[in-house]
Amino acid sequence: MRVRPDYLYRQSAVIPFRRNANGLSVLLITTRKRSRWIIPKGVVEPDLTALDSALKEADEEAGVRGRPLAEPLGSYAYEK
Repeated sequence: MRVRPDYLYRQSAVIPFRRNANGLSVLLITTRKRSRWIIPKGVVEPDLTALDSALKEADEEAGVRGRPLAEPLGSYAYEK
C-alpha cells in the first residue's frame, strides 16, 4: 500500500450558479468522454485555501469564474 500525504484526502468544490430576474440558475457541467454530470472539485493544494483551490478547479475544469458566497453551503466527510 502506498503512503499518501494527508492533503490528498482533503477536497473542495463549487456549485456554479447565478441569480437574475428569473430566479436562480445552476450551471450543469458534464465530463467530456462519458457526458456524466460533475461538480468541479479537487484536492486542496498545500499552498492554497480550500476556497482558492475550489475556484481554481472550477476555472480549470469548466472555465467558470465568479465570486464565492460569504459562507460555504455545507460540508461532508466520508472514508476513502
